[in-house]
Amino acid sequence: MFPYLFKIGFFELRVYSLMYIIALLLCIYMVRRKSELLGVKKESVENAVIVTFLMAIVGARMYYVAFRWDYYSGSFFEMIAVWHGGLAIHGGIILGIVTILVYCRVKKMNP
Repeated sequence: MFPYLFKIGFFELRVYSLMYIIALLLCIYMVRRKSELLGVKKESVENAVIVTFLMAIVGARMYYVAFRWDYYSGSFFEMIAVWHGGLAIHGGIILGIVTILVYCRVKKMNP
């Protein structure tokens, strides 16, 4: 499998990144439709999706770094360099769930 679809200068669109973009857009579309049926503000639901998505990426990276601490302990820059690879789905799911629960509690929404 090719690691990236195309490359323009320093920018390269990786297949993995494209899957994240498609998943985010599809999620926003589905949540907007569902929010209309439930009578919830679209903006609140869209913000919840975006915040949860970003925090899930952070959680996935944190989980990955935690289990490879011997490699990452020496360099903070490498810890945050997501573009070098290394995300763990378990961390994304955990922090994503926590984020949506906190967001819904703060906004007084039913998760």
